[in-house]
Amino acid sequence: MRRRLDRDGEQILARWIDHYQPDKETRRLIAEAIGAYADDQAQIRFFADSDISNPGVTVIEPEARLTVHVQPRGKDQFTIARIIDERNWTED
Repeated sequence: MRRRLDRDGEQILARWIDHYQPDKETRRLIAEAIGAYADDQAQIRFFADSDISNPGVTVIEPEARLTVHVQPRGKDQFTIARIIDERNWTED
């Protein structure tokens, strides 16, 4: 059964895109991660693991240092807990 992104998750995604203005490739990676989770293929297509600091949250990493944190909402829905993109961060 395919899970659907709930309204809260859609709003979180829209606000993140509006705020960070990611490039086309980043948007594609995030969409693929969300689609893989919806199809229950996150573990097959990407590195995915439980977030030990937030029980119930799954962290999907479509590319190194880009993570999409999702959480189930009922049987057939899920939401986005957060998106973290650290690919361009540098340590001084």
